[in-house]
Amino acid sequence: PKNKVDEKGYILLLSVIIIIAIASTLIFSLSYAGYFVRFNILNSTSKETSMSLATACAETALLNLAVSGSYMGNETIQVASSTCQIFPLQTQSGQKIITTKGVFQNATTNLKITTQQNPTLIIISWEEIPTL
Repeated sequence: PKNKVDEKGYILLLSVIIIIAIASTLIFSLSYAGYFVRFNILNSTSKETSMSLATACAETALLNLAVSGSYMGNETIQVASSTCQIFPLQTQSGQKIITTKGVFQNATTNLKITTQQNPTLIIISWEEIPTL
């Protein structure tokens, strides 16, 4: 009879250890996932900021091109405490191509805007490109 009680106690102890191990693993996994979610949110915010910088440069280049058809780009623009770049404009088949770059922390956004002057400035395409 004593062996049966010992076996029940052993089974109960083993069950408790297994449940604690499973619960610990689950808690660790959830807290670890939460840790990485924080970095995903930070990366997302950095990407939004780099997109805003590149867009600010694109809008500046469009304005300068609308004011003067001879505008050629190739400048760095100060936006608050950051900067963005307007690269030299390219001309292809009567179209002017504006490329800009915004960098914030580890996030980079490169934009390519194709325009045509006919007689007003028309945006033909606006796209994010992987590299310049």
